[in-house]
Amino acid sequence: MKISLEIPDNMLAAFMELLQGVPYVKQAKPVKAKALDATQYLESNPANHARVLAAIEGLEKGQHDVAGRAQLFRSLFGAWQSEESGEELNRQLREARQSTRPDIEL
Repeated sequence: MKISLEIPDNMLAAFMELLQGVPYVKQAKPVKAKALDATQYLESNPANHARVLAAIEGLEKGQHDVAGRAQLFRSLFGAWQSEESGEELNRQLREARQSTRPDIEL
C-alpha cells in the first residue's frame, strides 16, 4: 500500500527519522507538489470555487466593465481598503497582540 502525506518542510526531518525507525516501512523519494496557477489555486479552496467559476464565466461573456473587473479582482484576492496607512495598521496589530509566552533573549 502506498500513502501520500503532506508534511510541513520544517517537520520533514523529524518525520523521516521517525519512519526510518520502523523496519517494515520502505523509504520513498519525496514528491514535490506541482505549482498551481492563480486560477487553480483559487479553485482549490471550496469556498472560492463557485465564485471563481462564476467570475470566469462573466468575463468570458463580457459582463464586467473595467470598474466591475477591479471590484471582482478585489473580491477574489482579498484586497484591503482602509483610511489608515499600512504603518498605522501594523502599529494597531502590534498593540493588540497578547502573548502569554515569556520573552526570550537570544
